Amino acid sequence: MMVRMIGDRILKSRKTRKLTQVQLAEMIGIKQSSVSAWERGDADPSTDNLSSLAALLRISYEWLATGRGEMESSYQTVKVEEPTLETELIAAFRELSWAHQQALVEYIKKLVP
Repeated sequence: MMVRMIGDRILKSRKTRKLTQVQLAEMIGIKQSSVSAWERGDADPSTDNLSSLAALLRISYEWLATGRGEMESSYQTVKVEEPTLETELIAAFRELSWAHQQALVEYIKKLVP
C-alpha cells in the first residue's frame, strides 16, 4: 500500500515506533490534538514540526514531506568536532528509553520557571 498523504505517513511512522499521539505530541512539544489533525488530514505540520518528526521518528524528511524515497532515514550522524552543549544533550536524550526521556522532560520542566 502506498502512503500518499502526510497524515498517513505520520500515522504509519508513529505506529511503527509504537508511540501514541500523546507521546509523540509531548516529544515535539505540541498538543495531541495537533497530531490528530495532521493524521486526519485536517492540517499539515509546519516545516519545523516536519523536521522534528523526521528526527524523532528517525525517518527520512523527504519521505515524510513528499512520499518520495524510503521511510527509514538513510543519513548517518555526522561527527561534529566541537559539539555544543545542546547537541550533546540532544544526542544523549535520543539514546534514552521513552520512560527516561519522559522523566527527564518532567525534571527539566521543574527547573524552568
